Amino acid sequence: MRYVLIRVAIAVLSRFPARFVSALGAGGGALAYLVAGTDRARALDSLALAFPEASDAEHRALARACFRHLGRSLFELACIEQLDRDVEEWVRWPAADRAVLE
Repeated sequence: MRYVLIRVAIAVLSRFPARFVSALGAGGGALAYLVAGTDRARALDSLALAFPEASDAEHRALARACFRHLGRSLFELACIEQLDRDVEEWVRWPAADRAVLE
């Protein structure tokens, strides 16, 4: 049942523009931050260990940003074909940076 629901969600989301789906995913991640108390607490505990010098407000802001990013990334997977096709629109690689790598 889960598989079918995921496939339907991917089919529906893939029909929308990638930027819309990305924003929708960020919203979903923000909602998850609010309702997923156990995961939020785990993230905040981990951030407190990783960044002891940061304030609680900074930990909360970073955790919210991480949840939004995770939601965005998850939803963007539904649009992977669009992203592949339009990679030049999404990825910036200035010539100066490319020269450093070369």
